[in-house]
This record gives sequence, C-alpha cells and structure tokens, in this order.
Amino acid sequence: MKHKKLFVTTLFLLIWIGWWCGYAYYYSNPDAHLDTQTEFTQKTALPVVKQDLNSTLSLIGTTKIKNQQKLKFSLPARIVEVNKKTQDRVKKWDVIAKLDTQSVKSQIEIAQIALENAEVKLSKLSGGSDNALEREKAQMDLDDAKKTLENKKANLIYASKETTTKWDESKLAITKAQEEYDAMLQEFKASDATRKRLPQEKEQELSLAKSKLSTLEGDLAKLNKNFDDTLKDKQTDYYDSIEREYFDLKKNVADLSKNITEIDKLLQFKGDQKYVYDYQIYYSVKSSQIKNLSIDAFRKSNLLLSNLQKAYNQNTDTHDLTKLQELLNQEIILYTSVMNASDATLDGLDNSIDAGELTTEIISSFRSVATTLSQDASSKTLTIKDIIPKLKTLKTPDEIKDDLKKELETKQDDVATQSQAVTKMQEEMLFTYSSWALSEKEKQELRKIDDKKTEIAKLQSDYEKLLSNQDFESYSKEKEVKQAELAVKEAQKKVDDFANKTQNDEYSLAQNDVKQAQISLDNEKEKLKNYELVAPFDGLVTRNDYQVADVLGENDERMVVIENPDILEISVMVDQVDITKISKGQKATVHYDGIENGSFEGEVSEVNSTPKDSQDGWATQYEVKILLTTNNHKIFSGMKANVEILLKELLWILTVPYTAVQVDENTWVSTVTVLEKNGKKVKKKVETWYADGNNIEIVSGLKEWEQVLEIDYDANQFKPEDFEGNGM
Repeated sequence: MKHKKLFVTTLFLLIWIGWWCGYAYYYSNPDAHLDTQTEFTQKTALPVVKQDLNSTLSLIGTTKIKNQQKLKFSLPARIVEVNKKTQDRVKKWDVIAKLDTQSVKSQIEIAQIALENAEVKLSKLSGGSDNALEREKAQMDLDDAKKTLENKKANLIYASKETTTKWDESKLAITKAQEEYDAMLQEFKASDATRKRLPQEKEQELSLAKSKLSTLEGDLAKLNKNFDDTLKDKQTDYYDSIEREYFDLKKNVADLSKNITEIDKLLQFKGDQKYVYDYQIYYSVKSSQIKNLSIDAFRKSNLLLSNLQKAYNQNTDTHDLTKLQELLNQEIILYTSVMNASDATLDGLDNSIDAGELTTEIISSFRSVATTLSQDASSKTLTIKDIIPKLKTLKTPDEIKDDLKKELETKQDDVATQSQAVTKMQEEMLFTYSSWALSEKEKQELRKIDDKKTEIAKLQSDYEKLLSNQDFESYSKEKEVKQAELAVKEAQKKVDDFANKTQNDEYSLAQNDVKQAQISLDNEKEKLKNYELVAPFDGLVTRNDYQVADVLGENDERMVVIENPDILEISVMVDQVDITKISKGQKATVHYDGIENGSFEGEVSEVNSTPKDSQDGWATQYEVKILLTTNNHKIFSGMKANVEILLKELLWILTVPYTAVQVDENTWVSTVTVLEKNGKKVKKKVETWYADGNNIEIVSGLKEWEQVLEIDYDANQFKPEDFEGNGM
C-alpha cells in the first residue's frame, strides 16, 4: 500500500513538470509554433465581402383561393348539355351547362308576333303606303326649293358684280372729266393776271378739299367694288368658325371613343366585346371597391359619349350656332365624367398585380392611356369653356351684311357732302373770275371750263341714276331670294305637317305598343341567358353537380363551383410589436412544405387595422393578407404556409460576420481582428450599422476582401508582438 501511494505521487509530479516545461517552451519559442498557429488562424479567417442584407418577419399563414364563384340554375328545367366536368379548365364566356329552352323559345315567338301586329297597326295610323308616297313627294319638293334658293342666291351675287362693273365705268368717266376740269382750271389760274388777283388762301382751301374728296372716293370705290367679296369673306369666316368647332367636336369624339375602347380591353364595361386576353381578372385585384368604381364611371362616360355621338349625327346643319353650343355643353359634361373615370382607373391600376396576361408592360400601357385621357379631358374642358362665350359674340350673316351696308351708306354720305363742298368752292371761285374785267381770251377759257363743269354734272347725274338702278336691281334680286326662302319654309311646313300627323294621341299609343312589344321580345330573349351557365373568368371547375337529363326542381341545391387557382391569398396574424413595420406592397416569400419547388413570391395586399386578441389572450394581433400568383395547382384552400415578409433590404453593402465584431462594454467602440497576409493580426476600430443576425454592415474601417477573425478566437490572449500598429 505504501509503495502504491508513492507511485501515484511520483506520476502526478512528473505530469505536472512536463506540462510546465511545455508551456514555458511554447511561449519562449514563438517561431517553433508559428506555422501551426498560422494554419489554425487561416482556417477560421473570413473575408470582408459585399452582399445584400435583408430583415424579414417569419410567420405562419392560412391559404385561401382569392377568386371563387358558385354558379347554379334558378329555373326548374331539364339539363340538355354539360360541357365541362370537375377539374376541367375553363375560359371566360365558356358555356358549362345548358337547360332545355323549348318553353322560352315559344314565348319568344309569341312576343315576335305581338311586335309585328303592333307595327302593322302603327303603319295604318301613319297613312299606309299612299301617305308614304305623299311624304316622299313633300320631301322632294323641299329639296327642289332648297336648290332654287341656292340658284337665286348665286344670281344675286352675279347681278351685284355686273352692276358694280357699270358703276366702275361711270365713276371712271366722272374721274376723267374731273381731272380735265381741274387741269383747265389750273391752267387758267396759272396765268399772271389770275395769279395776281386770286388770294392764295382760297386756292389752298380748294386743293385740300379736293384731296379729301379723292381719299373718300377711293375708300368708297374700294368698298363698293369689293362689297360682295368682303361680305362673302366675313360670312365665310363666320361659317368657318362654326364648322371648325363642329370638326373639332367630331375629332374629339372620335379620339375619345378610340381611347375608351382601348380602356374597355382592361375594364370590359361595354359588355358587347369578347377579348382574347382577360385583363380584368388581375385588374385592381387588391381593391374590389376601386375596381367597381372605375368600371361604373367608364360605363357612365361611355353612355354620355353615345348620347353625344347620336346628337351630333342627328344634326344636319353645321352652321347652326345654337345646336353647336348645346353640343359643346354636352361635351363638357362628358369630359368631366371621363376625368373622374380615368382617375379611378389609375387608382385601380395601382392596385393591380403583375400576373397572367396583365404584365407590368401592359399595366404601364393602360396607365399611359388613362393618364392621357385624364389630361386631355382636363385640357379640352378648359378650351371649350373659353370657346362658348366667344361663340355668343359672333354676328350672324344677316347682321354682318347690315353692318357692311351701313358702312357703305356712311361712306356715300361722306363723299356726297365733300363733293358738294368742293363744288361750292369752285363756283365761288368761278364767280370771282367772272366779276373781273377779263380779256377775250380769258373769257373763252372760262367758257370751256364752264362747259366741262356742265359735262361733269351730267355724268354725275347718270351716276346717280345708275346707283338708283343698282339699288332697284339689288332689291329685286334680294326679293327673289326672300321668295325662294319663303318657298323653302312652305315646303318644310308640308314635311312637318306629315310628321305632325303621327304626333296625335292614338299614334303615340300605337308607338308605345310597338316599343312595349319590342321590350317584351327583348326580355324573352334575355331570359335565354338564364338557361346557360357561363364561366365568369378563366379558372378551374372544382365542382359540377349537373349531368345531362337531370331534371331540376325549385330551389335545387346543385351547382358548379369555379376557382382561379392562380391567385391565392394567405392570411397571417401579426403582433402589435411588429405590425407597425408592415405596409401594403411589401414583398413576401411564401413556402409550402411537402410541395416541390414550394417557394413563391408575393406581396402584402392588405393590412387590417382592426385588432384581434391572440389565442393566449396576452397580445393584440392584426390580420395581414399576402397576395400570391402561381401556376402551381397543387395548392389548396386551408393549406398552411411559412411566410417571410421583407421588412428592410440593403443592396450590395460591405459586411462581416456578426461574430467577428467586438463591442467594448464601457466605450461602445466596435473592433474587429484583421489577419494580414504576413500572418500578423491587427485590431481595427470599425463603424457598423445594420445587422440581420448573421452579418453586420461595415460603414467604415475595413476594405473588401480583407480577412477577419471571429471573436471566439481570443485575440486578447495574443502577445503584443503579434500585432502591428494596434489599429486603434
């Protein structure tokens, strides 16, 4: 026993001595173990790299099919056709099943016969075929009267131009005689004897008066010569202004109709078109309220557009200013509706998803159309509101003609007044000459001057007669035009009389009978829709209880269920601590266990602000919905899904492992240990920011691809000679 204790004591002492010698050798000879230490450090060193950092919230949610609809017949009848069975794919408008339509077709035939009888009665009240011939003759007489009116107007214009030519010739003769008279008088006044006796003031007054008369005559001649052309130009400007607005209105309506038709490809509010692509399924899928609002708004705009087109087409007179103003007011109402509809559609596009045929590019294209519609409608509304007051200030063709006539009469009066003033001055001057003691030669010259004056007076008298004749001829032609206008009115009255014959109470009742019969026929035809089950959207038949030859009873519970498995909604519950981090539109990753390639991308479609108590009763929770589009049809309602909502995303930033950063508890200074190429370790101060639990962002202090050591490698136990510069 004694030897055994001695042996154990000796063994323990040898082990202790060996451990101590090894420890002393290790730290007194660093070169002896440098290779081994370097190899260990390199294995645990990690590079500084750039990468994306994401912060996510992990949750568990429940799946639900977003689009699901139950279809069933509401009539007791026999099934005659079933085109789709359970698990069959369907396209929108596909007929799934049909009922026997024999009974409703019989009702349609009865309604058709009633309509035909009502139309026969209405035809008899309107006078039958003979009365129709008389109406046709009255319309032909009206057309002939309108042509006669146009011819009379053309004759008036031609006669006016012919008279103007004669007037120009007469005026030219007067002007020539007046020039000869002035030359003779000027020559007489130029003699020395006359020049000495005649005061210069009288000569200057006469010269100025003649100059003024010449200017007035020139203005009158220009207006008289160009009267018809000027009148035509001004009236043409009036008609052009109105026609231009009619043309702009027609173009605006055509452009608007084209853009509304383009929007209909998305909203399908017209109901009379079937498009290859059904964008409506994915349009505003995040908000059905906005979707319905935009569809109803464009349906209203389309109705206003149809009414405006109808009113425009019914108007045959593009010179009717009153009707134009009514159409422009309708156009303002239409554009206001279009602006509201376009803005609602833009909201709907913001709530749409990139799925199926409705790609991001298609959404962008429709957004461009809706934006253009809204901006164009706003611009057009302001323009029309500016045009309407200007149209009210336009003068009618008759007012333009009256104004031009008044201008002509004013110029004629001015010429006559000035001509009388010149004649009076000349007479006074000749009287002065005749009172002088003249030589025989001067008397002879004075007589020639007096003869020329008499010639001018005669030409002037002829000119006055020509003016009187011109007025008479113009009056005569204008009278013919007015008579032709009266004939048009009388012919129009006959046409209206025939129309009025159909405006009595009996005829109105017969018209109502026709309309009512037509409505009854349409209603019976509309009932045919109740005999078919039609797919409301693309999807999958998940249930079909109908079979051919089945007889349905009242309140039959059999049905067809259609789902669109491409659009899923995952509902998750979020604690009040995290709900403030979540907002609509955030990306999310959804994973289903047991499904191959079961990870899918979605986004937050709804954040419900109504609180719900958690199951344990300690925390308040809120419902968040994730919208998911997928072609994987192995996902069913009720399936549980792992959801990760992306809260924050930093792209391509400088990072190190979270375990490589040490934080001083006293100074809160962050440091890392860098392993340099020569094997030395350098402790460096760094500035950090965001961390995701595995990696942390380096704002400053490190460069990409530097090697760092994790903090479980105890850098504080290194010897001082292992470090260079200390990095601090």
